[in-house]
Amino acid sequence: MRNFNTIRIFIGLSVICGFGCEPAEITITKKSSYADLLVTYNAEVETLDNLEEKRKKLLAEHAEKAQLDAFKSALGSLESIGKPNTPSSPNDALDLAVAAAEGQAKALEQARKSTNAQPALADYPQELKQKLSELDAEIVKQKERVERARKNRDAAETK
Repeated sequence: MRNFNTIRIFIGLSVICGFGCEPAEITITKKSSYADLLVTYNAEVETLDNLEEKRKKLLAEHAEKAQLDAFKSALGSLESIGKPNTPSSPNDALDLAVAAAEGQAKALEQARKSTNAQPALADYPQELKQKLSELDAEIVKQKERVERARKNRDAAETK
């Protein structure tokens, strides 16, 4: 009888524990290794480089388009000088020559601006300004991620 009572008590306690006790929630946080942190850092740096390259490409495409427009304008003003229907009146011919010279000067100034110096952000078309401002915001965020990844990598390296 004694074994029978022990078995009943054991079964009773097992049932009570089975229904009344929930498993404990155990959270295991894995510490990243130096190699993992290095891979993360390199990926963040590569992403930053890609964003900066994208920005440079947008600016280069805009400069190329501005140079092409300036060239077309200069070519058009040169063609207008050699047209056979030049006015017979000297005053009209002089007005036409002055207008052509002004067009050439404007085209040359545009070409000079597009090749020598980067124009201010206000000089860009609205669509390009919007794209550049979005890219600049992404670049700032990415620089923060790179810095955070660098700090994590350096901290793991010193341990």
